Amino acid sequence: MLAVTVLRCPCMHGKVREMLTQLNLCGLLASDDASTSPASVVMVIVMVAMAMLVFSCFLLLMKQYKRCPPNRLLVIYGKTSSGAPTIIHGGAVFVVPLLQNYAYLSLDPIDVELSLSSQSGTKSLGFALPQKFTVAISTVPELAQAAAVRLLGLSVTEIRNRAEEIIGSALGRSVEAALESRLDHDAFYTKLESEISSGLKTLGLELVSLKRA
Repeated sequence: MLAVTVLRCPCMHGKVREMLTQLNLCGLLASDDASTSPASVVMVIVMVAMAMLVFSCFLLLMKQYKRCPPNRLLVIYGKTSSGAPTIIHGGAVFVVPLLQNYAYLSLDPIDVELSLSSQSGTKSLGFALPQKFTVAISTVPELAQAAAVRLLGLSVTEIRNRAEEIIGSALGRSVEAALESRLDHDAFYTKLESEISSGLKTLGLELVSLKRA
């Protein structure tokens, strides 16, 4: 009976209403305090750390995924399935961090020009010897492996010097063979190209062209 009287009284009704509002605000504050408890803060930190870790792993994977342009050879060395360097020509491959590393070999042609000191025997042959040659790293798998072993890390000048030594030696042997067997112009160049190609294979190179005199 007393409760009904309180609810029917306008002044009491306003006070009750004010009390209920205050209780509601206290409940909200209590819920806010609960949401910022130490456990909640730790959970947020863990979630942020996990997100950063996943993002870092994604960036690492993207960085280690190497593409190979058509004018290069991509050499993967370190711990490989075969134990030998893996050669990629075109396409892409994933380089395993810490276990593998990579480097490129250029397939651009390299011009080699011999000096006049290599022209011994030209008078006896009756024709001039070639002086200008063009070589390049081969894409044949066996030769590319040889290039990875012997040429990786060398500059273009160093590769040119090694090719020049091989071509000079091959030219000398071809001149001697031509003088002994009296080879004509065409036979001499056939012999010369064979000698040069055989020597260049040891470096993983191939003869692209030679300028006939």
